[in-house]
Amino acid sequence: MIENTVYARLSTFPALTAVVGTRVYPTVPTEDTATPFVVFTVTGSEPPLHTNGVSVEIDAWGINLDTTLKVLDATKAALHGYRGGQIRQHQLRPPSPNDPAHRRGDW
Repeated sequence: MIENTVYARLSTFPALTAVVGTRVYPTVPTEDTATPFVVFTVTGSEPPLHTNGVSVEIDAWGINLDTTLKVLDATKAALHGYRGGQIRQHQLRPPSPNDPAHRRGDW
């Protein structure tokens, strides 16, 4: 599954694990999860025989903006140009202004 490939890439990328440790999640973790952490969601994918790639949503969480940006930068570095497994392309963008995390200033 593509989720396993994304998880394997993020959870073993040294620059990311240096910031988040083992806190890489394919779903939203519980409220008591320590920060920083990263959540990824595969939002769309083509069957393996197609070559259009996948869409992955990344949510970076930190105790402050500096830490959150470190998580985001490390996540982008892990995925930028990565073509291993079934990952072929990616697009990273900041959360919508309507996202509750964005409104709280967690972004």
